[in-house]
Amino acid sequence: MINNGRQENGSLRTSRKLTLMTRREEAKYIFSGPQRDNACGDQDFCTYQCHCGGYCLKGDGLCPPNVQCDKGWFGLRCQYKDLVNALDVNLTTVPERSNIQWLTDGNDRTCNDNIQLKLVKVNWKQTLSVPLTWIRIVVSDPASLLYLELQVVKEGESNISNCNNVSWSLRDNMTMDIRCHENIQISALVLGGNLTSICSMYINGGRNVAYRQNATQSSNFSLHNLASAAVDGNTDTNFDGNSCSHTKTEASPTWNVSLQSNYVISRLAIFNRGDSNSQRLDGFLVRTFDKDNNVIGFYKNRTMSSQRIYYINLNGSVNLPVNLLSISLEGTDRILTLCEVEAYGGMFK
Repeated sequence: MINNGRQENGSLRTSRKLTLMTRREEAKYIFSGPQRDNACGDQDFCTYQCHCGGYCLKGDGLCPPNVQCDKGWFGLRCQYKDLVNALDVNLTTVPERSNIQWLTDGNDRTCNDNIQLKLVKVNWKQTLSVPLTWIRIVVSDPASLLYLELQVVKEGESNISNCNNVSWSLRDNMTMDIRCHENIQISALVLGGNLTSICSMYINGGRNVAYRQNATQSSNFSLHNLASAAVDGNTDTNFDGNSCSHTKTEASPTWNVSLQSNYVISRLAIFNRGDSNSQRLDGFLVRTFDKDNNVIGFYKNRTMSSQRIYYINLNGSVNLPVNLLSISLEGTDRILTLCEVEAYGGMFK
């Protein structure tokens, strides 16, 4: 542990305990799921899909030197969803700046050039709130890392408040991970302090732990629309592309995916079919189960109109490990079609 205090006007302004993290620790955390070597292609690394810009190195899934992650991804092997880039957000600054593309372009070498920058605020427009786990800040001057301040607007509230249980972890001398341990949903995030040398900000949305896991459904409409089509990594919503699952017409159709490791899941992205039959998914129910088949997470769709992509924050005990994720429809004469299901989370600790 590295204990860092800072002096201002002869007195201690704040003291922050920093943990120096290593790539070895992160690598062990990344590839902890089942490896299916016989199913890996050039762009497929078994447990996780390649999100390096261009291609990933065969064998370990690392990105080639000087290659950026695909837009909306960051971190080691580009496996972490970035909630700043992946979702539609509203970014504001103090003082106001019209162009802050450098902050979210995924390039850690493009940085702020305004020494007056004091604050960056992120508001999500597509969803009312997102789960907050940790954010990553990259700077060009390591001294500024000690002066970062994190505040949030919690779901259902209007006032800015602090996360009361925060840890600060150095990835290297230019990179800080700030983790909130409160298990909260937020509608806005505010980063303040010394931002004069800030280069990048990433907000962790988790890793897609449903990719290529074992999926089943209550019936099969055809051999082109098996349950596995909804976890194949293809988010195309064109049903005729044969990358969507589809049940027969039946009572309470159900689609399940089993997870092979102790993952916690707090957020989903469900890709609906994008044609005139999209309303068939209206009223869907999501549930997660533990190893003893107890329901630990749930969501009931109550939107009045069909959407191409549903971004979902689960309710319930989202900090417990999930064994099974289930999506179903209630009633008779229903058809369940899913073009892709992405379940975002991480390893249970």
